[in-house]
Amino acid sequence: SKNRIVRAFFQLEEGALLHIKAYLAKLGIVKWAVDFAQSPYSMYNSAMRMAAINTFRFCVAGTYYDFLRPDTRYIKDSGLLLRLYDHFIHRYMFDKWQKEIRTPGGNETTAERNKVSQARIRVCFLARTSIIFRLRLSSSTACEQII
Repeated sequence: SKNRIVRAFFQLEEGALLHIKAYLAKLGIVKWAVDFAQSPYSMYNSAMRMAAINTFRFCVAGTYYDFLRPDTRYIKDSGLLLRLYDHFIHRYMFDKWQKEIRTPGGNETTAERNKVSQARIRVCFLARTSIIFRLRLSSSTACEQII
């Protein structure tokens, strides 16, 4: 689940974090942050892309991301990794950034709304399965009483 993956990222081994920090320092990057005001292929954003992909490769090869069960056959496919990075960062996260610029706090509101709707769905599902389970129990006991 999403929460399990997020918790696992917070428990990432110290060796992986040290490697990531050292690699960023080698590139002269103090803090990894994409600049959405620039082109996705600007020199700065290209350095961020290179840092993200190379550290990801290292962590997969070093088995730090085994909890994600990555398919290591694709770790050498630079084209695929670039497309995945570009889609996630320069499409998905860019859309979130734009929404936050247009409506400050909009992403947080949407996330809260989604949490509430997911909770409602869970409650509805549990109520339905509980009713079905009770009906099955009552119908089986009714059949036993008839026999």
